[in-house]
Amino acid sequence: MNTKLRRNIIQNSGIIIGSILFAMAYSWFLVPYKIVPGVIGGLSQMLFHFFKVPIGISMIMFNVPLFILSFILMGKRFGTRSIFGMISTSIFADLLSFSSLYKLGIIKDLTPYTFEANGKIFYAMLSPEDIYLSAIAGSVLLGLGLGLIFRSRGSTGEQIYQLLSSSKKQAYRLVWDTG
Repeated sequence: MNTKLRRNIIQNSGIIIGSILFAMAYSWFLVPYKIVPGVIGGLSQMLFHFFKVPIGISMIMFNVPLFILSFILMGKRFGTRSIFGMISTSIFADLLSFSSLYKLGIIKDLTPYTFEANGKIFYAMLSPEDIYLSAIAGSVLLGLGLGLIFRSRGSTGEQIYQLLSSSKKQAYRLVWDTG
């Protein structure tokens, strides 16, 4: 197999697996308890909780301007992988929510994941009594997912803020000199 093709398959697979971990962290542990890990995620959660806009849709909406800038300033290769990472995480964030898994027939009974707090019913992996454990588990999964996406030379969008605020030389080192 061609070396370049093999590298692309491995990197794209890493972005997909990282996106799944990222989405599990968001959908199962962080969003149900309104734990905000970042700017785009926070804005997406606000739209979800106040207006019921799916998190994945709002993540894409907020990230579009960033990706235009990343293509211009960081190049086609980084921009393409970042768009792939952002779309993957957005799709999986909506697809892996408990209500979606139930609608798809993957989860047969939502009872173990259904909780009530302050008169509101929500779905989460852990009960409200375990909110700190939920924050820790969500953060660990989110970190693993993002680390795998970065290792695969991609991004989910949020990180483009940091890259665009640094010089092009520093940003290049952050993106490409990681191995």
